[in-house]
Amino acid sequence: MDDEQQQLNEDLNEEIDLNQPTVILGAGIAGLRCAQKLSADKKIILAEKRKQCGGLATSFKHKDFVFDIGPHKIYSILPGIMNEFKEILGDDCLVV
Repeated sequence: MDDEQQQLNEDLNEEIDLNQPTVILGAGIAGLRCAQKLSADKKIILAEKRKQCGGLATSFKHKDFVFDIGPHKIYSILPGIMNEFKEILGDDCLVV
């Protein structure tokens, strides 16, 4: 990191009040996980525009039927991502 970037980081850190809550927009999979991880050290405000959390991973009822929409399987080649899902889902995580 060059001197200019270092100075910019120092200036930003002086302006940020670390006691203020962190606001996360969206309670989909990513927003919920961010909130979970950050809540260990900070107060979190999680804002969602819909009536329920889950983002695209949700379901809805029509007459006598419940329809699932969104991801039905989750896959990633990025290191650690699948382990994160296994940690979150515990025994409910089905690996095929």
